[in-house]
Amino acid sequence: MAQPVQWGRIAFVVGATILSFMVSLWIVHEAPFDWLPEAPAERWLVATAFATIVATAVLTTTSLSAGSTPTQIIRRATLRISGVERSTVRVSDGIRSASGNRTITDVRDSKVVVAQGLGIGATVVLLAALAVVMVALLTHEGNDSKGDSNGSSPSPTPSPSTATEKDPKSLNELPDSFTDSSCLYEVTNDHGRGAEAVQINDDGRVSQPFTATQKGYVWGIRAVIGYESPVEPGPVVLQFLKDGNILESEPATIKNNESTEYRFYPVRVEPGAVYEFRVNNESGIRLGIYMAPSDDYPNLEKASVSKEKNRPDGLRDKVLSGCVMDAQKK
Repeated sequence: MAQPVQWGRIAFVVGATILSFMVSLWIVHEAPFDWLPEAPAERWLVATAFATIVATAVLTTTSLSAGSTPTQIIRRATLRISGVERSTVRVSDGIRSASGNRTITDVRDSKVVVAQGLGIGATVVLLAALAVVMVALLTHEGNDSKGDSNGSSPSPTPSPSTATEKDPKSLNELPDSFTDSSCLYEVTNDHGRGAEAVQINDDGRVSQPFTATQKGYVWGIRAVIGYESPVEPGPVVLQFLKDGNILESEPATIKNNESTEYRFYPVRVEPGAVYEFRVNNESGIRLGIYMAPSDDYPNLEKASVSKEKNRPDGLRDKVLSGCVMDAQKK
């Protein structure tokens, strides 16, 4: 009779193989190693190749732990599912060895046990190694997503905020392991070049998507905002996002008709990825948020505006004035 298909073992083999492929794919795609390709397509290609190799190794070792080769497991499952069974006469069964103490079948079973032990051991070691690498990368990402611009500024640069124990993300200067690299994104607020203050009512916002053109780290965002109220307004909320997910967000005190700025621990950005710079008006009054004609910035997408005075929400033929501050690792 054909050996029965042990579905638990098959599930273990398939599950471990798929898990190792997905984890390996993620590890290589997110790894911050300079020697890996920076272009997204090339990075995915390398990640897929590595994940395939790891998954193949896991498939082999887990199959050994199930007492069979991958081909034998697949073959048995196929035969069982298709209803095909074969009778096999084992000449070795019941035949005693010369010593009369062990059968050939006993020897074969011993080898299976050894193979199972080796397979399980290799699988555990490999999965543990992948887990350690994944935890290390997650820790690295966590550090990247926390922490003086010498480049040109769209307007006078305000004094940097003072770091406090209650607000550890605020920075006076870049950490020693980074060097300033001007602005990753920069749009003027010069009236002579068509920039103007767009009137945004309370609870409105301006969202500006942009594509990173180089590998680096964002460590601050600034926008130019003005108001006419004799009463000092509340803060605006400056945000940095990717794929709709907020990477950094903080209320910022408005510097009237100057740069309103928020600095944070450098966040890694990838070339070709789309990010978003957003200004939320939570000041309690109408604000003038500076924007410039989009014709001067063909590489930027049009800004999305909500609650502009006397205009419906939607895209504008303008882009948000300001700067996304860039840094590089030393």
